[in-house]
Amino acid sequence: MDYKQLKRAIFLVWLFLSAITLLVIVSSAVFSMDTLNAIIPQCEWKVKYNQECPLCGMTRGFIFMSHGRFSSASMVNSFSPWLYSLLVINDIVVLLILFLRRHVIKLVRFPLGVHKINQEV
Repeated sequence: MDYKQLKRAIFLVWLFLSAITLLVIVSSAVFSMDTLNAIIPQCEWKVKYNQECPLCGMTRGFIFMSHGRFSSASMVNSFSPWLYSLLVINDIVVLLILFLRRHVIKLVRFPLGVHKINQEV
């Protein structure tokens, strides 16, 4: 595998993972806590050992963050506001890159003013 193929593969994996995180963020904003609690299984660690794992409360934290309740999000899991913010920033960067790639490719194919220069010559 050469460098160009590796770069493309990494980019595609990043796009796939970013699409999943975007789905998580959107679903935490759209669905209620009761709906998500019914869909998402209970924490396996909590069921087996009766203790919270580092990710316990993350779903509730994401829901609170999606609805602007930042203090509630940090109370259920202190890492949830940080992870949520990181995922939102990542998704914004991905969307910007996809948007810019699309428009930069158009500008490279049809640079501004090229058709005028060719007409005058």
